[in-house]
Amino acid sequence: MSKTAAELACKTTMSGAWVVCPVCRRGKLLRLTEATRAQGLVLFCRQCKHESVVEIKPGDGKMPRVTPWPGTQSPPCPEGVKGP
Repeated sequence: MSKTAAELACKTTMSGAWVVCPVCRRGKLLRLTEATRAQGLVLFCRQCKHESVVEIKPGDGKMPRVTPWPGTQSPPCPEGVKGP
């Protein structure tokens, strides 16, 4: 994964919207509300033990936009995945 995503994936459930781990896509890292804002927030995934630094800004709709913090690298490949 050499390409950094412009936005992190969010998952909407009955209990609200959640930021999903960019590496394993299994761990729910943070619950979002319409008023959630942050700069340089460190999120830790309990599933794959990966840390992500994010920025949370106002979005176009109801939910905010979650983007990687400027200057951080893309996440490494999960364990067990072989590279080229």
